[in-house]
Amino acid sequence: MTQLPQWLINKAQNKRNIMSQEIKQALASIDSKYHNFLVLLPQKEKIAYKEFNVNGYDNLGLSSFNNSTYVEVFKPYVTVDGRLKMLRDEHEAANKQFHVHAPQFIPLGDTLICSVTVDSEIYGSATGVIELGREAKGVDQSNPFAKAQTSAIGRALGFLGYGLIGNGVGDSQLDLYFDTTETSNQPTNNAAPVQQKQTLYKFELTAQEPPTLLEDGANGLLFSRVLAPDGREVLLWFPSNMIEEGSSIFLHKSFKVVGWYDSANNCINATELVNEVA
Repeated sequence: MTQLPQWLINKAQNKRNIMSQEIKQALASIDSKYHNFLVLLPQKEKIAYKEFNVNGYDNLGLSSFNNSTYVEVFKPYVTVDGRLKMLRDEHEAANKQFHVHAPQFIPLGDTLICSVTVDSEIYGSATGVIELGREAKGVDQSNPFAKAQTSAIGRALGFLGYGLIGNGVGDSQLDLYFDTTETSNQPTNNAAPVQQKQTLYKFELTAQEPPTLLEDGANGLLFSRVLAPDGREVLLWFPSNMIEEGSSIFLHKSFKVVGWYDSANNCINATELVNEVA
């Protein structure tokens, strides 16, 4: 395994800082009388597609296995009984009625769908749906029907607005697993086949295969296999006005580009070739 690089430490610290902000904002967004219903759910977030030696970094909650590295974070969540108490308290205060209907279990192929509807004189009706079955996700295998009913109720209450603690906190950089440095420019209309207004970042990459010159429609240069320092594979696109520059890239040698990341297509759209790195 490889020693831990600084960019990975920064990524883990950033994730943990975001976690702290989310927890603080969750506590601030709900009445203090419901704080006992706020729980922290552990979750591992992948921060690299490569294993590293994470010994000595216990304070960052790092683990590394199966060709990946993860950081443990804790996501704030309002329990279903807390959401029910919010529902009851608000309706009693407003002298309004509500009704949580019995669950309906509907066969669908080799699974069951659990559906629960909540009616409110304040907000109307909402239905929560949970899937049960061998391939179902998010439902505990022990007591699956009770768990599904509880989850469906919680989802319906969430649709009515109870227990929502949206944090508005996000990564300050692109959700990529390599080091990025923000630049001040914005892409122009010819910066990519499909134009999107995005913040630009600087990426260090290594091309693994020769590029393909596209002359129909897109009209540009496409590298189909490019690696980031952590081993993640992405596409790299140079627009028509950068074909000559893009053609100067040597295979298996690192280089830097400025561009923006299209997450839907896992593609970096280049706007500038910075330099080659030996």
